[in-house]
Amino acid sequence: FFAGGDRSVRGFGFNQLSPLTPVIDPVTGVQAVDPATGDPQFEKLGGKHLVAGSVELVRDLPRNFAVAAFTDFGNAFDKFGDPIEMSVGIGIRYRLPIVTVGIDIAQALTTPAGAATRPGPRFHINFSPKL
Repeated sequence: FFAGGDRSVRGFGFNQLSPLTPVIDPVTGVQAVDPATGDPQFEKLGGKHLVAGSVELVRDLPRNFAVAAFTDFGNAFDKFGDPIEMSVGIGIRYRLPIVTVGIDIAQALTTPAGAATRPGPRFHINFSPKL
């Protein structure tokens, strides 16, 4: 399993949340580093377990619009002791007869495994069918 992105934990890149394994340089036999930053390189493996959730507050506005505030949480992991990543954000919704279009901006509150810094704000677009 992988987590992160529009339909999972907003504020993180698509499938950004996953257990990692070091990338080994075949020539030297040691962990490879990014030549631009000098940071160690990792490969995403996917996890055995996935936890993801969201709490969203939506306020209706005139003309089929709505505003939303939300927090997302989750991760893909192998061990239940791995951290849960979190984000917060705001968005606008436009309700059409058969679909709702959502535009969100989300900020990660945690730094995912393998990242040197916390990700900056991310823009997300979502199309949800009306059920």
